[in-house]
Amino acid sequence: EQLRDKGSVTRGWLGGVIQDLDEGLADSFGFEGTDGVLVSQVQDDSPAAEAGMKAGDIITEFNGKPVTGMDELRLRVAATEPGTKAPVVVFRDGHEMKLRVKIAEKEPETADSGDTPNTPTGKFGLGLHDLDAATAEQLGLDVERGVVVTSVQPLSAAAKAGLRPRDVITHVGRKRVDNVREFRKAIRKHDLSKGVRLTVITGSTQRFVFLRMPEEKD
Repeated sequence: EQLRDKGSVTRGWLGGVIQDLDEGLADSFGFEGTDGVLVSQVQDDSPAAEAGMKAGDIITEFNGKPVTGMDELRLRVAATEPGTKAPVVVFRDGHEMKLRVKIAEKEPETADSGDTPNTPTGKFGLGLHDLDAATAEQLGLDVERGVVVTSVQPLSAAAKAGLRPRDVITHVGRKRVDNVREFRKAIRKHDLSKGVRLTVITGSTQRFVFLRMPEEKD
């Protein structure tokens, strides 16, 4: 209908990077079930930012209807007329909050660069290195502190969690980590058989990863 009436198609834009929930991530945020969409990043000056949405919010309703997954929400946002003030329900810090987001028009996107291989090391099948300004510039990253993933062993706990070379880990749970020493210290405080949430940046995109180590069998 838009193509017929306007000669072009416009798509709605929220301005939040989102991902599906799994049981581990949901539990780490104190959320019951996996019906909903996790906001891993909110872009500056976006409709989501202006509405007060934050990374770590879980979207449970959009425009009066329940949200069950990432793909579904993307389609519904894209189909929403730009300029619409859509009610959004989010779960944050154990409580539901109602926001109102003024949907903007979506602009064309660019593709991310690929990964680079390396030799796998580490307890989780994960090779790590301190991030410095030179490495951040070389990798085209927007952060200058954190831990760079240099390698991921196939079928390891890290690989199953979705970690990839060139990812930058910035938080273990809620704890900021600026180097490998701080990462290891923070990891030791968690029961890894139950798992821990990591905040990860890939290029300019932030997301959450749930890392769990399987219990060793006798």
